[in-house]
Amino acid sequence: MREKVSSVLKNAASEASRNASDEEQIWDSLRGFIVFGLILEVLILFILSVLDIESELFGMQIAYTAAIIGAPIFILGIIILILGNRKFKSQNH
Repeated sequence: MREKVSSVLKNAASEASRNASDEEQIWDSLRGFIVFGLILEVLILFILSVLDIESELFGMQIAYTAAIIGAPIFILGIIILILGNRKFKSQNH
């Protein structure tokens, strides 16, 4: 029984050393959500531009307002991805 427990602990220790750090695992999850959000944003902007809705928001058509608001959000998302990859991916390499 004792040998089983020690072999399980040895396997767990070797697996933990092979796995990425906690920070890197969290970053991988967050990066997936950020990429999904950016893709969703681009799709929404495309749909709004194709539909060409005549409603106005802030004195402009909704497609133009969404593009003006969405462009900085998209750029910020890209910057966060670049900085996060530099910080968390360069640690192992």
